Amino acid sequence: MRFTTWPPFRRALPLVAAAGLATFSIGGWLLGGPAGGFRIWQALYVAGAIGYFALLAWCASRRHVAWGLIFLAAVAVRVPLLATPPDSDCYRYVWEGRIQRLGLNPFEVAPDDPRLIPWRDVVWERIEKKHYPTIYPPLAQLVFSFVAARWYDPKAMQITACAFDLLVVGLLMSTLRALRRPAWWSAYYAFSPIVLASFAHAGHIDALMLALLVLFVRALVEIRKQRSDAATLAQTPERPGQATTGRVPASMPEARANAAALSAGLFLGVAVLAKTVPAILAAVLWRRRRLGIVVAAAIVILGYLPFADAGRGLFFTLFDFPRQDRFNGPLDLLLGDSLRLRVRNAIALLILAALTLLVLIRPRRVEQDARRLLSGVVLLLPIVHYWYVTWPLTLLALLPSRPLSWLGLTASMVIYWNAPHSYATGGAWGLSWRETAAVWAPFFVLWAAELTFSLAKRRGQPA
Repeated sequence: MRFTTWPPFRRALPLVAAAGLATFSIGGWLLGGPAGGFRIWQALYVAGAIGYFALLAWCASRRHVAWGLIFLAAVAVRVPLLATPPDSDCYRYVWEGRIQRLGLNPFEVAPDDPRLIPWRDVVWERIEKKHYPTIYPPLAQLVFSFVAARWYDPKAMQITACAFDLLVVGLLMSTLRALRRPAWWSAYYAFSPIVLASFAHAGHIDALMLALLVLFVRALVEIRKQRSDAATLAQTPERPGQATTGRVPASMPEARANAAALSAGLFLGVAVLAKTVPAILAAVLWRRRRLGIVVAAAIVILGYLPFADAGRGLFFTLFDFPRQDRFNGPLDLLLGDSLRLRVRNAIALLILAALTLLVLIRPRRVEQDARRLLSGVVLLLPIVHYWYVTWPLTLLALLPSRPLSWLGLTASMVIYWNAPHSYATGGAWGLSWRETAAVWAPFFVLWAAELTFSLAKRRGQPA
């Protein structure tokens, strides 16, 4: 008998899950977020991770978990964290929304610009790296402006990000239903402590990008479905005298596939306008319908036009910021910090180009290809914040098999908060080599085990 099917163990799982997630959510609220005590916050996060894994084990042992129950529980676990102070990025969000209302271009005007001295306030004081103009694309700017016009407070952006986060949960459920896959798979995203910390607590705008990313994948899945329908129709001979009423015209699946391609291009373009990371997913679209690439490119160009007077400033921060610093990157862990940053970034680009080429040459399911590319981006960036892990994690909820390496990373990333703890106690903001190794070592150990198992399975040998 497997241990996970032992009745006492199965009965304990929902209790452990509820206790762990409630401890993180309610405890984080009572603590007041990481600033209330970084070590306590880390302990609460570990409790949340234990509850998360217990919940996944319990859901996997059941045949059915109601959609509504999952969503209501997802809402409940987020509400207490909304009472915690948001991340400093939320201060920049509402500040950039405000200066847009003043008729200024956030791609051109940095927060420390002398022209903005009359508008400096408590929000301005909390902005990090004031010498940089914005790095956030036009759709994000539109959200910032809309929110700041109605409630000029970082808390408004925190609530907005949480709303987008819950939208991601709903879209994952809808996509899983379309794929005829279990509803509980959405729990891989909905109850991950790293997701809760990223959006309900910190309020990062990445949740908007993730919602559009799920819609993009959903459109590509529709292309696959229509191609399958077209192939089925082509193989079904029409009998003489057979009634044509109710029969789907052979051209209809192709027309629907084209419509889905347009939708995929639209969602990809809008996602890039929320955050530039999804631009790499053009490789996924290229293999399915190249028409979508044209639509995506047109959407991105149109989105940037209102800010075009900034000239080179449109992408200055995006390209300059990674050249100035490195933090918590696994590639630096492997290559060493002594390597010049430009050389390191060139190596990363070559690896990413090779991964993109692999996706183009040997495509898999769209969910898998998109997840592989986003995983590659996270692993190769010179700066890896904890909320970046949510990018590939979102798509794991749609996959029949999920890499334990990435699930393990959601737990080991608890060490990330050693960086702000060091800064708060008078040290430098950052992680030592040992701390970075502690973050990524479980990931690489699990990844190596998964690779070994996969190779053994292909060869027909016992792993």
